[in-house]
Amino acid sequence: MTGLIPGHRHVTHRGRSFHFVFGEALEADVRRRQPAIPARWYLVSLIGHRWPAIPFDAAHTDAELDGRLAEWLDSAVFARAESEPVAAPSDSRACV
Repeated sequence: MTGLIPGHRHVTHRGRSFHFVFGEALEADVRRRQPAIPARWYLVSLIGHRWPAIPFDAAHTDAELDGRLAEWLDSAVFARAESEPVAAPSDSRACV
């Protein structure tokens, strides 16, 4: 039997698969001058880098959570990629 690890979500959006993990809230550390971090979902890369996505809300159903994560992907990932111009190759002698 296979099951999802609690706190992990796999969302397929625009034909691509994305992996999100849940991060628990952390209290502020005054001594180290680190602010409190609220509980939230993070997008995880294949090599383990994490980017903060949306705040955690226990009231969301799975479908609502997937929809909010997809909205975040549209605004934070795809919007940025669509707005960046594609640069022309700088060297016309480049190998093809």
